[in-house]
Amino acid sequence: MGYINFKGIVMVKKIVISTLITVSAMASISQNRPIDVNQTVKDYFTEVAVYGAKNGGWVIKNRKIEPNGETFVSILTKEKNISNADDTYDDLIGLSFQNDINYTKETYSGISTLIDFPRHNLDKNETVLMEDIIKRKLIVLNSDYSITNHIYNISLQDINETLNNTIVKIDSVKLSGFYDVEQPLKERVNLSVKSINLKPLDKKLLGEYFKLNNLIINTKTDKKGKVIDLEYEVSVDLLDSNVDNQHSLIENAHLKIKVGNLDAKIYKELEDMGSKNPELINDKKIEELSNKLLVSKGLFIEIIDFNFNNLVDNKNIMGSTKITAKVSLDNVKNSAKEISINPILALSFLNIDAKIELSQEMLTTIMKDPRAMMLAMLPPKKEKNKTVYVIHYSKGKLTINGQKL
Repeated sequence: MGYINFKGIVMVKKIVISTLITVSAMASISQNRPIDVNQTVKDYFTEVAVYGAKNGGWVIKNRKIEPNGETFVSILTKEKNISNADDTYDDLIGLSFQNDINYTKETYSGISTLIDFPRHNLDKNETVLMEDIIKRKLIVLNSDYSITNHIYNISLQDINETLNNTIVKIDSVKLSGFYDVEQPLKERVNLSVKSINLKPLDKKLLGEYFKLNNLIINTKTDKKGKVIDLEYEVSVDLLDSNVDNQHSLIENAHLKIKVGNLDAKIYKELEDMGSKNPELINDKKIEELSNKLLVSKGLFIEIIDFNFNNLVDNKNIMGSTKITAKVSLDNVKNSAKEISINPILALSFLNIDAKIELSQEMLTTIMKDPRAMMLAMLPPKKEKNKTVYVIHYSKGKLTINGQKL
């Protein structure tokens, strides 16, 4: 869509990821409950500065320390002890932020402003766009954390500008959550975006646009005794775009999934391994732990709700859909080794209960695909002008709308 194209969106995504990396580093106060945030944060940045000067990674420059805060520039450089094969952040090397930090005995707050971004992989238009963003200091993150309630907040400064002949409006992007080092298996993460609107002014792109309203993503983990439950929820009121004469639309979409009864001890081991240096991670151990996790006693995956009121794909009106489902495994602990060798054996222990509701438009669209012709053979069921499939699978037997298949 003009100069802000899909490649540009990938570039913006890199900026967001990198800024979150920076703020996350600042918010990682200690592996023990801090007594004095002021001193703990000061010590933490000193450790980062010493490590960066010796090994690369985040390098701190122009550091000025005051009694209740400090300012410095953080620059991402190539880390010496990371192998060349791990080039995850190579495209971000040279990324720089101006950081202004304030802290009290119990709280931390910071402002991070993007002041430089690597341009070696950008085309001419993207380079102009990035230089404009940096010159205007448009990427600004505000963050805070308190040890009294273990709540953190990160927000992106609102943007209402014209960049490279495109109107860019970004309103209320916020990330918040709960983090307590003494309760590592109890976490909350909440991301919300009130609106994003992109509209090119170029006459050649008249009618093109991108709109996003009220995106919310929530994740949480709850430890209950020896098990842990994971819950994911995503909702959006509107995602509407017209790019290259292709119109796509989704209205009032909602997805909520729960993964329950995971073995908490094994999950914690996997979490700990994920925080290690990539070169120290044992792939065989990860695979072993993952297999054990997948056969946790009583494990289930539940689609609590999946629905949308309207879907348009490249001008094809596809209507609405609603799905609820629960998938579980019988106690397969004794057969875990066999399943890890031949996953198809899991079907013998699989249980599925699901309900799928399709609008007539959605059913018509699906039936156009030759792979979905089997639907025409299934027993039909109607509820409130919707085609419904109630599915039950257990012990290798499948029933749809009460009919055995």
